[in-house]
Amino acid sequence: MHIAEKEKLSFVRGSTLPPTEKDEGYVKWYTDNQKVKR
Repeated sequence: MHIAEKEKLSFVRGSTLPPTEKDEGYVKWYTDNQKVKR
């Protein structure tokens, strides 16, 4: 499952909020998120 590979499961469950555009890890999170959506 791509969600688990990209460490997005906590976002799906709602236990972790996505980073804001100002957060340091946002760019990596965003690119990984786009891969999961495909």
